Order: sequence, then C-alpha cells, then structure tokens
Amino acid sequence: EVKVVVKDSEDKVVRELKGPKEVGINRTNWDLRHDAPVQPEPGSPQEFLRQPRGPLVPLGNYTVTVSVGSFTATKPVAVEEDPRIQIGAADRKTWYDAVRAGAKVWAQADAANKTASSLKKQLTEQQEALNKNAKAPEAVKTAVKALLDKVEPLTKRLSRQDPVGFAGAPLAEDPEPLLARARGVYFAIGSITAPPTPQHRDLLGRVTQDVGEAAQSLNALVETEVPA
Repeated sequence: EVKVVVKDSEDKVVRELKGPKEVGINRTNWDLRHDAPVQPEPGSPQEFLRQPRGPLVPLGNYTVTVSVGSFTATKPVAVEEDPRIQIGAADRKTWYDAVRAGAKVWAQADAANKTASSLKKQLTEQQEALNKNAKAPEAVKTAVKALLDKVEPLTKRLSRQDPVGFAGAPLAEDPEPLLARARGVYFAIGSITAPPTPQHRDLLGRVTQDVGEAAQSLNALVETEVPA
C-alpha cells in the first residue's frame, strides 16, 4: 500500500492519502485541504454526486511523505496565497477557524443522523417481526414501540424523513432538519475567502448548539434505554 502523509510545520498530520501502487511513475493529488467533513455511504445517491471538500489548510510550510513498506521519501511544500485574493492574516485565520467549526458541526450532525437512522431501522424491523409473531409478549411489543416513539422525533429533527415537495420553504412547524442546516452553514462560510458575517456567526452558533443538544439526547437514549 502506498501512503501519502501531509504534516504541518508543527509535525501534526493534516491529511492522509492513498497513492496508486502500479509499477512506474504515478501521481496522486492533494488539494491543499483537510479531509471532507462527511463521507457518503457506499452505494448511496450522494456517492455519485459531487463529493464535499474539506476546509483549505492555512498558508505555510508543510511536508509530504510518501511511504511504501519500509521505503519513505519526504519533500517540503509551501502553501501560498492565491494572488487574486486580498485578505489579511487575522481575517484569514478568523475565516479558517469558522470553516473548521462548520466542518465539525456538519460531521457531528452526520454521525448523529447515521446513528439515529440505523436505530430507527432496527427498531422498525423488530416491531414488524413482533407484530407477525402471535406469541410475542405484549410487554416486549410495548417496550419496542415506546423506544421507537422516542427515536422517531430525533430522526426527524436530524434529517428529512419524507421526500421534499415544491411548495416553497419549510413551514414553521416543519423546520429545516439539522443535517441540512449544518451542511448549509459550512458551505455558506467556506464558499468565500472572507471573515464570517455577523449573520454567519449567529447561524453557526445556533446550529452548533442545536446539533449538540440533539446528539446529547440521542447518546443519552442509546446509553440508558437501548439494550447492549
């Protein structure tokens, strides 16, 4: 296996890539970014769409190490500013920190959504199996239904459960799910190299709080009520 490791000036790993291992001259590409916040599930529709990209790394000096078995080769790489972009160092850091925060909350929302969706699927299948079993204890049926009733609101809060129509923006009683909000704030802040606006900062703060609360509720449910 060919491994490509990018480290910053403090020797911290910034990105790990897999390189081609065919005999001869090969090429792999580092797009000067961190890993993407989320990875689509294999075989999902998102896998075949444009892949999300991670935040751009800060300007500075990096090392790229290529290793194959016991053989390694390291070269320095300097990441410089695009001459078309005019932004000061302080503003760039503010922007970078905000994009990284947006990436973190999107990743958290995605992880919570996958956990909640998987749990809902398992409970739904179990409920269907119990309903088909005439000898299934009513206490078990009741317990599964009670747990599913607690999981379903969380899955709905995290991601849309029904196909969206074309009637306009979400209604007040059916707000945009947290996964879509987290994805939106990440792209809104990261799409332009500039400090986040007050509106962006406010949105990032609210989404971060809401996602954190949803993830905490889900974790508490899993730890206290889901059988090991």
